[in-house]
Amino acid sequence: MTENLYAPPKSKVADIGRDGVSPAIWNPNSAANWSLIFSPALGEPAKASVAKIWVLVTLLVLVGTTVVVVVSFVASAFKHGV
Repeated sequence: MTENLYAPPKSKVADIGRDGVSPAIWNPNSAANWSLIFSPALGEPAKASVAKIWVLVTLLVLVGTTVVVVVSFVASAFKHGV
């Protein structure tokens, strides 16, 4: 018994080159672009409060729409005896 039972599993990976260099797991340009979308008001309190209100209103609209759809579905189910 020469095999280590506590060693991590090994697998053959076809997409890694033989030179030992593994592929990049994230794209720094993409990360920078996403950070601009998700943090547009850093250092500007007025823009931050407007963005916060926009996010809250969007969430309220989404929740309200979901409630209306669920309530109408349940009402329709009771109306048709399902």
